[in-house]
Amino acid sequence: MQWYWLIVLCLMCVLPSRSQSPEILNERSKELLAKKKYAKAWPVLKEAAKLGHPEAQYNLGHAYETGEFIVRSPSSSAEWYAKSAEQDYTEAIYKMMMAYKYGFGVDHDPERAFDFARKCAAQGNIECMQYLVGCYQEGLATDKDPDKMVEWTILLGKQENPEDYKGSTYVTDARLNLANWYLNGEHVKEDYFKSYMWFLLFNESKKDLSYFRQRKIIKQIKGMEKVLDPGEILQAKVEAEVLLGRPLRNVDRLFDAEY
Repeated sequence: MQWYWLIVLCLMCVLPSRSQSPEILNERSKELLAKKKYAKAWPVLKEAAKLGHPEAQYNLGHAYETGEFIVRSPSSSAEWYAKSAEQDYTEAIYKMMMAYKYGFGVDHDPERAFDFARKCAAQGNIECMQYLVGCYQEGLATDKDPDKMVEWTILLGKQENPEDYKGSTYVTDARLNLANWYLNGEHVKEDYFKSYMWFLLFNESKKDLSYFRQRKIIKQIKGMEKVLDPGEILQAKVEAEVLLGRPLRNVDRLFDAEY
């Protein structure tokens, strides 16, 4: 019978205790995953997810999506992302938007993707904001609505640039689009002052764009400074800082193209 007790002891070491809270189990699963101890992490993670921890549910969905240490299953991935999204876990809401957008683990459904996009965009997710801008611009799963497109573009342009290049580019492009829209009276009433303000905001992260494109935009900015008076130029800087909630960091390099 020694083999029996040996198996019991092994299981006690691997399987999570049901007396532990989902919070403790979730933290333990993350520790084990970070150490790539997948065999031990799996039962702990699954138990935390079953007990309703939203981050654990998200992580389990991610595991099924990538197949990193379990058999890949799009349907199981969507199932666990959905459970996490029901608890307003932002990253899971984003994943559900993408699932319905591309039909990953669920039926392709642009309307459901749009609904999830609105939900995660309201929580500040940059990619969801960008998706909404496109929906209102193209009339995807909703009516074309230039006013809402501009509204979400402004909200996107007010975000801090994230570290990842893709997300940062979304923010930078939004600022540049607004600068050009106000300059040319496209989608909005022509307003050189607001255009210049958005060019100042664009300047904060212009390195997201190519060096040669920056040079063309610098010429536009120089042209605008010939139209605006010094007081307007100064006030545009003040209002740009109010929108960001911090001082401009790159204004001294307004006419320098960056690599």
